[in-house]
Amino acid sequence: METTPTEIITQERVRDGRGHHLYSTGRRDEIIAAYQASGLTQVAFARREGIKYSTFTAWLAGPSAGGARHVCSARGAAALRRSERAR
Repeated sequence: METTPTEIITQERVRDGRGHHLYSTGRRDEIIAAYQASGLTQVAFARREGIKYSTFTAWLAGPSAGGARHVCSARGAAALRRSERAR
């Protein structure tokens, strides 16, 4: 019997009090740049990355459309800052 080596990768994401994933502005910019280089449709890219399509299109619309700067709770903002410092 042949064994196959397996690598388990976990990606811990910070969540707010409602369970929504929180992304830093820098991480959003990285995701958008990856989308632009991917050649995928918005739907396909959002699905591949595990991001809700409506959230992703709001990020693409940018701050002038109210999409890139979501207001989160103070607890969620603090959790996001802690996770960024841990990197």
